[in-house]
Amino acid sequence: MNPVLAASLAVGSLLSATGCPMVEELVFGRADVSLGDPLPVATARMVDHKLGLYLECHDSLVGPISDSYDRYAEIAGRGELEPRRRQSLFLYRVTGGAFRICTSVRAEVGGLAPPLEELDRISRSFIERARAYADLSQTYGAHLEAPAGDRLATNAYHRALLSAHSDWDNWREVFSAGIEVRQAANDGALLEFVGREGGGEGLEYRSLAVLQGARRVASCAMREGGEADCRNETARFLVLSREFDAYHRAHLDEAEQVFWMRTFASDLPQLRDSVVAYAEAGRVERGRARRAAALARAYLVLRRDAVTLDFEFP
Repeated sequence: MNPVLAASLAVGSLLSATGCPMVEELVFGRADVSLGDPLPVATARMVDHKLGLYLECHDSLVGPISDSYDRYAEIAGRGELEPRRRQSLFLYRVTGGAFRICTSVRAEVGGLAPPLEELDRISRSFIERARAYADLSQTYGAHLEAPAGDRLATNAYHRALLSAHSDWDNWREVFSAGIEVRQAANDGALLEFVGREGGGEGLEYRSLAVLQGARRVASCAMREGGEADCRNETARFLVLSREFDAYHRAHLDEAEQVFWMRTFASDLPQLRDSVVAYAEAGRVERGRARRAAALARAYLVLRRDAVTLDFEFP
């Protein structure tokens, strides 16, 4: 297995890095880092802001590259290129505009405290692999549009594209894992900071608490191929989600002042349903891993919503 991919634990963008020395070594540069070590409360908001920027970069490239590759693979397949598929090939090209957000993020995070050197290194590798795929998509796309393209060249381009996407996808998973690891380490400090800043357990506090509960249950669900015992994480998340719902319903005027809160609140029930479905599956049930993956996808939707929330929206 590819050594980068071997460091990944799970499906899609969600990787449960907790307790995996290989991921810790890759993300942090050494294997003896304790992911449970709390980060200072004073820097929690700054860390969260910086992680949000990295996540924006991550998500901005996942869309165009995945769309390009998935469309191509629907026609060409993901193995050796068969002659019957060659005539109908089309490749959506990834342009330089796809890198606008990552370029902006890279410029901004360099001047922000505190330093997150390991994650910065991973983000550079992720962007480099994305550019390699984008450049190849331009060259190969032009080749496919040329009349009577060389068959051997097409086969070589096809193999190169599969390799470039695999390389990028491996680093996408590692980048997402690195963000998750740092967010998990910052969770306690950030929740304490928000509670102090907001004067109690208001809407921002409860939104953050339910997101953190979702992260823990999703991380647990993806461990051991979906076979981990996540009853404690599941029970805690369900309590937090109900508490959020109750507060949200009782403070709709407050919620209307928060940008993207309506979407966040409407996506939460889908995640809750996924958590319940996962919890109800027996540990030996064949579909448990599938339900864990569905839970992970629902969590990633809520994670994107949370990054967009703006509690200071005018």
